Amino acid sequence: MDMQCLEGFTGRPVLAALSWYHGQYGYVEPGCPALAICFTNGRMQLMRNYNDHKPILIDSMMEVASASWSHDGSVLAVAGKETEGADAGNVVQFYNPFGDHLRTLNLRGNNVKAITWEGG
Repeated sequence: MDMQCLEGFTGRPVLAALSWYHGQYGYVEPGCPALAICFTNGRMQLMRNYNDHKPILIDSMMEVASASWSHDGSVLAVAGKETEGADAGNVVQFYNPFGDHLRTLNLRGNNVKAITWEGG
């Protein structure tokens, strides 16, 4: 599998999350990405299938700990820690299947380790 999101990265990439929306509740749009591959360095790619040659590339600019699709595949939640800026700390960033950043939620505490959705 080609990890285009790691192009230009020098170092040893560490996988933080692999999340695949199963499609049980349909898709936001036919053929939209449903596979999220996230690395601890903040780089991610959203893919339509495991052999997608044109994935959507994202740099979340944080240390990623975990990621999970919502029950209907419309939102990807990515949890981790921002290390720079005035708002450095634990956050959850929300993206749609096309890689558009929707919102950032600041969290209290020392470390966020995982994220999951309730219900569905």
